[in-house]
Amino acid sequence: MVLVLACASAFAAQVNPVQQLADAFALELKAQPVQAIAAAQALIDAKILCPADVGRAWDLLGLAYEDLGRFAEGQHAYEQAARILGALPAHIVDYAAVIDNFGSLYRDMGQIQIAVAMRLKALRLYEQIGDHAGIARSCSNLVGLALSQNHVREGKKYLKRALEEMKLTNNLDDDDVAAIVSMQGWIADVDGNTSLAISSYQHALDLWKHRNGEEHPITGWGYMLLGKAYVNAGKVDQSLDAMRKGLTILGNTLSHQNPRYLTAEMAYSEVLQRTGSLAQAAQLKMEAQQGLKDFYRSQCTGCTISVQAFQ
Repeated sequence: MVLVLACASAFAAQVNPVQQLADAFALELKAQPVQAIAAAQALIDAKILCPADVGRAWDLLGLAYEDLGRFAEGQHAYEQAARILGALPAHIVDYAAVIDNFGSLYRDMGQIQIAVAMRLKALRLYEQIGDHAGIARSCSNLVGLALSQNHVREGKKYLKRALEEMKLTNNLDDDDVAAIVSMQGWIADVDGNTSLAISSYQHALDLWKHRNGEEHPITGWGYMLLGKAYVNAGKVDQSLDAMRKGLTILGNTLSHQNPRYLTAEMAYSEVLQRTGSLAQAAQLKMEAQQGLKDFYRSQCTGCTISVQAFQ
């Protein structure tokens, strides 16, 4: 996620709305999406932001609604952000970030081809302005989309590009680097290189913990990824330990109806099955599957395919 705040001078005489917007983004980074939504919506309603910052505020709303699994509202927010920032040629980097974030929403909605179209568009925009950090982030995101479709060769191509772009910029934070490193872990896992998968996921987890602390959804997800690598290496006890930590963190920081939490429960049930806890594993898997069905039935009502993907 990229945030460029460039409108402060227009509001120097009043309480700085740009700082208020930065504070709202900080709430989102701290995994407080409800508070972030309230702060961003208040700024939009007050009509005290310049056009570019209005676009960024809508982008923040998209991120926060996506985190809450409120997909239709997230889609609306991203559409507003894309409409505003796409009309401002001086803010291509912000527009590219919105399109990339929009791709994440479509991925979560299960619209993989639309997600790919979005993230390829973001990549082209970053290439247009020579933004190496943006290119690295986009390529990392495209690795995940490729691997989710079992397009391993394509995933490796994007990972190679992401690693190359990393060397050309100092504008990647620990979250960005961790995302790229986790993609290395995924590819190593696919290739059967379990030791590299474990070390990559451990490195990514360490970066996420350093950036966000222990009690954060991305840290919880990092433990789940590490647990997956352990079980694939036949280290079931270590897998259970990592996944229990991950589930506890996700349960403390997300709703138990959140699809990420339910997906984590599914992964944990598979490891439980490996230990012989068949009844417990079957019950947990059934409940998680039903939870996911209920979630997507309720949250994706009204979701549509945005024309932004094809422009």
